[in-house]
Amino acid sequence: MTENTAGTTGTRLSILTDTVGRLTAELAAVRDALDAIAAEPPPPPAPTVTPTLLTVEQAAERLGLSRTAVYALIADGALKSIQIGKRRRVPAVAADEYVARLLNGAA
Repeated sequence: MTENTAGTTGTRLSILTDTVGRLTAELAAVRDALDAIAAEPPPPPAPTVTPTLLTVEQAAERLGLSRTAVYALIADGALKSIQIGKRRRVPAVAADEYVARLLNGAA
């Protein structure tokens, strides 16, 4: 190896060593930042909105019945509902009242 080649190799090695040291420090900083994020408590869950008026499908799901059964209960007057334009809605309290009447044997 000539002296010039040895000097160039030494310079390259020094640059690589500096680069590895800088990248190692940056990686440690990133790891510390990620550890800090992971240590933070999770955000609280978003509040859920309970609908006041249920679609017939939602009322059916809530009561564990079919759509047809819910429409039959509405037609029989056993389940209160309201008409909004062309849409039929079941007040959530009406579904609860229906269940309460079933539990009391008065449905």
